[in-house]
Amino acid sequence: MRQSNYHFLKIAERVASKSSMRHKLAALIVHKNNILSVGYNRQMGTILDKKPIGVLCSGGAYSIHAELDALNKAFKVYPEHRIWGNKLTLYVARKGWKLAMPCEDCQKMLKRYGIEEVYFTNGEI
Repeated sequence: MRQSNYHFLKIAERVASKSSMRHKLAALIVHKNNILSVGYNRQMGTILDKKPIGVLCSGGAYSIHAELDALNKAFKVYPEHRIWGNKLTLYVARKGWKLAMPCEDCQKMLKRYGIEEVYFTNGEI
């Protein structure tokens, strides 16, 4: 792994501590070695609330995954990157360097936006 990839995963692992969820994850969207946005997983509401678009349901509560949170923030500030997805890199880390591979739904979303370069923690430092 290149030193720059490790550097961004290290930042994401630190940001993951902001999550209030049991499994603490964070994601960074990077373009040309510049961080465009940071996202982390967090609870958005309960089953009684109206489910926002693009948010996943698990265990009776709605939560947003770190990958989706980071993409939403990046595209809100930098809308031109919606069409340049293949030039973006996603880094996903879980607190404690545990496995943070994007789930199937997040993988589909990343593919839809053309983001092909994804790095995640895998339980090893």
